[in-house]
Amino acid sequence: SLSALSRILSATGAQVVLSSTWRCCGGAEAVIEEFRLFAVRQQRRGGAPQDSSCPLRTIADKGDFEFITDPAMHSQRQWEIAAWLESAAAKGLEVQGWCALDDEELVSLDPALGGGDFNARFQHMFEGRHIKTPSNVGLTDKHVVAAIEALDC
Repeated sequence: SLSALSRILSATGAQVVLSSTWRCCGGAEAVIEEFRLFAVRQQRRGGAPQDSSCPLRTIADKGDFEFITDPAMHSQRQWEIAAWLESAAAKGLEVQGWCALDDEELVSLDPALGGGDFNARFQHMFEGRHIKTPSNVGLTDKHVVAAIEALDC
């Protein structure tokens, strides 16, 4: 849920690096609109004043994601994230902690779990940093706790 994502970002100060297929073909704009609507609903409920530092409102107000994985790279999600981390380091960006919130399997090599040999390449990087979210459920309180722990906060 967006509420869970907002709690993760608020608790850690983490930034979003959009790596889903939403980053292509105008999908990022749809995500930003969802963030904006979430912030408006929170404000109406009294959950966040208009000038608050709601992290999703901040992204929505910018109108764009500051960081996305390479839209031209449509390989394995794990590889896309690893490439972004490498390029961030090359640009001098200091990534102090990170986690991947994804409904795709990014660690397992077992095809029965949605994994495969393609995950072997960067498996060591993703162990303890991949928070797998069921696509039919989304982020839950359990995922919030795991993400905050993975971000070393």
